[in-house]
Amino acid sequence: MSKLHILILILGMNAALAGESVQFNSRGQVIPPDELHLTRGLDHERDGFPDAAIKSFIKSSEFGNEHARFFVALLHMQQNNYIDALAWLYLVNAEKINREEKVQQLKAAAMNQLTDDQLLVAEELLISLEARHNPAQARLKRTLWRNGLTFTGTHLRGHVDPSVKVYANAQVVIGPDGQIEHMTATRVSAHQLKRDLEDFVINYRYDLPQGNVELHDIETEE
Repeated sequence: MSKLHILILILGMNAALAGESVQFNSRGQVIPPDELHLTRGLDHERDGFPDAAIKSFIKSSEFGNEHARFFVALLHMQQNNYIDALAWLYLVNAEKINREEKVQQLKAAAMNQLTDDQLLVAEELLISLEARHNPAQARLKRTLWRNGLTFTGTHLRGHVDPSVKVYANAQVVIGPDGQIEHMTATRVSAHQLKRDLEDFVINYRYDLPQGNVELHDIETEE
């Protein structure tokens, strides 16, 4: 018998998803896109692809993730890109992620490597970063992501119809004849799905993915 692993399985007449996609954790909770990009960035960094990691962290930052902004700065420090590192260190809200002391240390280290003219360049870069990575833009990004989700049964994007049936993290066993013999999945209620989406947009938090992050893995030497 073959085993087919399906990340998301949606069943029922009014339960199709189109447009943007949603992923769920083992408890049937929505994994927000900023967390997905953050996790991909950490994976890229551990695999030895810092440039790809930075791109993923920047995507996470666009949703408002302060941890991602911190990681961008750390990787720039590792690559001796002190202008970029300082601009991102200025951008990150260190208090929200309890990294005030570390951010101050890194700022001082970066500034010691830069001339007065380069410090001005870093400040100019910060202005351009703030235009794209700010609370209003992050809220808009999260809203657009949610509104890009289309469930059948309604013509309203981002609206979760109570009749929608979602089965997340399904595992299907296919028999020799190609027919489904057995399926296990986590049922996600429409109420929980709606709540998770609304929380991501309105009550956004800077959570790190459980069990996937070791900050010291990508920190620079003192």
